Amino acid sequence: MFVAIRKIEMLDISCAVVISDSLGALRAIENCHPRSCRNKLIWEIKELIISLDNQNKKIILVWVPGHTGVRGNEKADWLAKRGRALRCSNIRLDATNFYHQFRKQMFKEWQKWWEKTSRYKGSRYHEIQNSVGLVPWFSDLPWISREFIVTFNRIRLGHCWSETHLFRIGVIASPLCSCGDVGDSCGDVGDIEHRFFSCSNYKQAIDILIKDLVAVGCNTPLKSSYLMALNSLNSLKIYLLLFNFIKKNDIKI
Repeated sequence: MFVAIRKIEMLDISCAVVISDSLGALRAIENCHPRSCRNKLIWEIKELIISLDNQNKKIILVWVPGHTGVRGNEKADWLAKRGRALRCSNIRLDATNFYHQFRKQMFKEWQKWWEKTSRYKGSRYHEIQNSVGLVPWFSDLPWISREFIVTFNRIRLGHCWSETHLFRIGVIASPLCSCGDVGDSCGDVGDIEHRFFSCSNYKQAIDILIKDLVAVGCNTPLKSSYLMALNSLNSLKIYLLLFNFIKKNDIKI
């Protein structure tokens, strides 16, 4: 399109119609403004059209749904295909043309780093989220409050008011839960697993919670990282069951 308009300028044509099947390109030119346009080529096309307009030369851009049957455009297609086969090109490319590849490569490297580092730190969070995300975990959960998001962020990260975490950072002297129960697999612990699924302080409420979680399709034995990692239509139901359990029993997270 840029080459076509330059040709019109060189031939000193006073009025011309440029036909394109790229609706995206035409809209980009239409909406292009100096402060917001990120594509140099799009801005150069817009600038050239404005310059010609100031010289009383009219350029009309027209969209067609395809090149078929339009002789000039079919030739343009053929030339474009030949151009792609050339080993060199004198067409200048703007940095924005590479953003998609940069972004793709960035997430690829980020995923490699995430896999590597999770072997020696953050393994629990890796169980919850084994791939780097483009959007926050709560983006598909509608109508949730800030308290809801903060609560589950703490649970997902393990940085909460559990005895094990407070003991780890030196706030309390013991990782034991106040109920005095001993975990079967990990010793005397007051972690999230214990608080949700085995603490005798909340035995009746835990029995109801487990029953409700199984009813919505959760497999036993239950594990918090497994529940946090679920990505299905039942995710919101599971999160709401856990949130209601926390609120009703006044559990500090």
